[in-house]
Amino acid sequence: MAEQEPTPEQLAAIAAENEDSEAVNYKPPAQKSLQEIQELDKDDESLRKYKEALLGNCNAVADPNITNVQVTRLTLMCETAPAPLTLDLQGEYRDYLFC
Repeated sequence: MAEQEPTPEQLAAIAAENEDSEAVNYKPPAQKSLQEIQELDKDDESLRKYKEALLGNCNAVADPNITNVQVTRLTLMCETAPAPLTLDLQGEYRDYLFC
């Protein structure tokens, strides 16, 4: 038996149920450069290998001539969603999204 696609009203009801009304108490750590992260725990072989697996084997050298990119808006599109979902990343929660 084939499943029926949810209606826009059902999707809205599901989204409303999943809304988190509690305050977020998470405080992100201070930002660090890639070079600072690579230098942390450099004497710990297992952490060094783990960081290398995540970040790749590269030297973190920032080029001052390259402009930094700042993402200010993210749009998610899905074939089954009634409309694209656009997130404003400059609003209240931007510090929690990118740390």
